[in-house]
Amino acid sequence: MLRRILGAGLLATWACATALTALADTSPASASASSREESSDAAHGSQNERLDALAGCYESPERAVAIVSTDSGRLLLHLPAKASETLTTLPNGTFASQSLNAKIEFVPATVLRPSQLLLVRPDAVVSYQRVTPDHVAKAEASRDQECRRANPARAEEKALRLLLAGLASGNVDHVPASGNFERAARQQAPFVQRGLQAMGAIRKMEYLGPMEDRQLLYRVRYDHDSILWSIELDSQLRIVNAVSQTGK
Repeated sequence: MLRRILGAGLLATWACATALTALADTSPASASASSREESSDAAHGSQNERLDALAGCYESPERAVAIVSTDSGRLLLHLPAKASETLTTLPNGTFASQSLNAKIEFVPATVLRPSQLLLVRPDAVVSYQRVTPDHVAKAEASRDQECRRANPARAEEKALRLLLAGLASGNVDHVPASGNFERAARQQAPFVQRGLQAMGAIRKMEYLGPMEDRQLLYRVRYDHDSILWSIELDSQLRIVNAVSQTGK
């Protein structure tokens, strides 16, 4: 379209050009091009809708969670302990994972929102069932509790390390603590900071076993000293009690 900066003497020429443009836009060739563009847009939109429908959480019988997401018309797959990968679209409507050397199929293929993801490798096929994000969150919490029962010292050791690092630095903001213990830790931090710093760096932390009052006992070896610590966590893995005494 010509800009409206024409002088009065060129108004007739502008009007004629506008009319010719309008005629050209309604010609069969233009109509065909417009139709192709509309078909392309529709197909692009349909493809994006299909990819969006595939996105979601899928869980294997071993309770491993596969997360499928979309980004700018691409389908991404994320598996535990692996980086997200953009899947390659295959002609038959399936997808390929280069890093896993596997084909990804969604079934039933006849529905917009499939209920199952198949990870097809040359030597095996793993089936993942679609689950809700809420289900995944509950499953992860359950796995955390199972892991804690199988190795009860892991969560406590992590919390104790964070507590000792916070006290030595004088900043307990990142210590996972309950309300009462957090207030106590803030009050005690200025008094124990210098003593912890004088002992040097932590060289080793040994788990000695459970105590009768639900606390777990550790020996913390520093550069220049050794301290016994007992620690107790609540159901949310926050510190509710921690006591120290000089050890060997």
